[in-house]
Amino acid sequence: MPNQKHEIHLSPTERKKLLAIVSKGRNKAVVIQRAHILLKADEGKTDTEIKDMLYVSEQTIRRTRLRYVQEGLQVALEDQPHAPQTTTALDEKQEAYLIALACSTPPEGYARGTLELLAQRLTTDGIVSSISPETVRLALKKQTEALAGQELVLAPDYVEISSADGTHSALVSTTLHPPASAGVF
Repeated sequence: MPNQKHEIHLSPTERKKLLAIVSKGRNKAVVIQRAHILLKADEGKTDTEIKDMLYVSEQTIRRTRLRYVQEGLQVALEDQPHAPQTTTALDEKQEAYLIALACSTPPEGYARGTLELLAQRLTTDGIVSSISPETVRLALKKQTEALAGQELVLAPDYVEISSADGTHSALVSTTLHPPASAGVF
């Protein structure tokens, strides 16, 4: 039984365009797949029959039908634009402030700084409008990975920071010195 709610009726022009898409094979695989779905739906095939023929999920078929009925052929064939990725990375000044903050003595009442405390301090100091503890962890991890490739001497003074639940931690030195043989910057 065909899907009555989103029944597909292609015009001869649309059908010709879809046949050209599937026969030439010069489009993205997903566009060709959607063209096949629309052609089979126009032939009166059910979602289950199309699923078995094309090895796609019924949800993909329903989405393609719905997009065709609501927005037209071109939109049904193309990918929907994805939400823009927000930039979570800190700039150099913000990273420097974070590292200095991580290397400073922990707040009173705390044995060591946590990622949550660092994130909170960055927002209260007005360095960033908002930041997650995970972003703090990644920024500190990036810094320690960058330093890992260099030959550095770790002074005995260091700060260990960790998340409140103790699952993530990082050892950050308060002073890093290049080896004596490296010369002066």
